[in-house]
Amino acid sequence: MLPILYRRFLILTKLQLVAVMYQSKLQRIWKKLAKILSEVAEDVPADMKVKCVFEVGSPGPAVLAVAKKYDADLIVMGSRGLGPLKGLFMGSVSSYVTSHSTCPVLIVK
Repeated sequence: MLPILYRRFLILTKLQLVAVMYQSKLQRIWKKLAKILSEVAEDVPADMKVKCVFEVGSPGPAVLAVAKKYDADLIVMGSRGLGPLKGLFMGSVSSYVTSHSTCPVLIVK
C-alpha cells in the first residue's frame, strides 16, 4: 500500500497530465476559431470598425461583457428560432442579451 502523500501525488500527476492534453487540444481549437473570425471580419465593409474577440464562458454574460468592454454601439447576433415556449424552457442567449443589454441588439434569423 502506498503512503497517502504518494497516492495524492500520483492523482495530481494524472490530473495534470489530462489538463495538459486538453490544453493543447483547446489551443488548436482556439487557433481554428481565430482563423474563422478573421475570415468573417474580412467580409465586413472597410469603413466599419471590426474587433474580433474570442471569449470563454456562459454565452449571454460573455457577449454583454465584451460589448461593455469595447463600448459597443450595437450587438448583432443570430437566433436559432426556437420559438417563445421552447426558448423559455431551453434558455435563449438572444433573449438574455436583449433583456440585459445597455445598447441596442439586432437579432438576425
